[in-house]
Amino acid sequence: MKYIFGLGVDMLVLVSIIIGFHFGNESLLNIPHFIGWFVGIVNLLAHLSKKSKEGMAKKYQPQPLLFRIYDVLTDVIFVSFCAYQGWMFMAAVYATAACLKAEFKHSMEKTYAKVD
Repeated sequence: MKYIFGLGVDMLVLVSIIIGFHFGNESLLNIPHFIGWFVGIVNLLAHLSKKSKEGMAKKYQPQPLLFRIYDVLTDVIFVSFCAYQGWMFMAAVYATAACLKAEFKHSMEKTYAKVD
C-alpha cells in the first residue's frame, strides 16, 4: 500500500510516453520530461546532503526485494528513454541520482541485515 504513489507516477509516465509516441503528440512527452527533471534534481540534492541522508536513514524501512528490483529497472528504463530522446544531460543527472539512491538503499539494507 505504501508504494501506490510511486507506482502511480510510473504509470503516468508510461502512459504519457506510449500515447505521446502512438499519436505523435509531443506535448505529452513534457510530462516525463518534467517528472524526470524534478525527481532527478530532488533525489540528487537529497543524497548529496549529509543532513538529508541522516534524516532518511532514521526513517528508512526495509523494502521487499521485488520492489527494489522494480525500482532499479524503472530507473534504467527511464535513463534509456531520456538518452533515446536526446536528453543527455537529464539522463546523466537522473542516472547519478539513481546510483546514489541505489547505493543508499544497499547500505541501509546491509545495516538492517547486520542488526537482525
